Amino acid sequence: MDRKEKIFIAAAALLITLVAITVLTSPDSREGLDGDRVNATFDIREKPWVLLQVADNETERREGLMNVTELGKHEGMIFIYKKEAPRGFWMKNTLIPLDMIFLDADRQVINVETAYPEPNTSEENLTLYRSERPAKYVIEVNAGFAENYSVEEGDAVEWNQP
Repeated sequence: MDRKEKIFIAAAALLITLVAITVLTSPDSREGLDGDRVNATFDIREKPWVLLQVADNETERREGLMNVTELGKHEGMIFIYKKEAPRGFWMKNTLIPLDMIFLDADRQVINVETAYPEPNTSEENLTLYRSERPAKYVIEVNAGFAENYSVEEGDAVEWNQP
């Protein structure tokens, strides 16, 4: 290996290291959640609760839980829309498995979908998780939450608007 090749390899390694440091320390690499939150309670036997970060505008909904590396046992996000409509979510840049709980305008569970990260999957090949009927709200929590608390269709969820 000649001197030019060694310099090129060293420069490439330095560039890769700098990019990795930038990505790992950027605001997009969030460990937890910040911003407006609501405390939601499922109106079922054990009355499980979750502290939900509110995503009620296009930017917040688009970002969702992308790049979040962990959620507490009782943490998640609620996506709030102005109107009921069919909803579809994917796991683009989502690093943790999630339960997606679709709710109607009356805050009743329509259906629950468990979704898993799909690293290195192109956008057109990502799985789309859909509401079975028009939804106004979607709650995302750690995968297994809905099964652990027996959350099912028709269950009500209560929270105060932010």
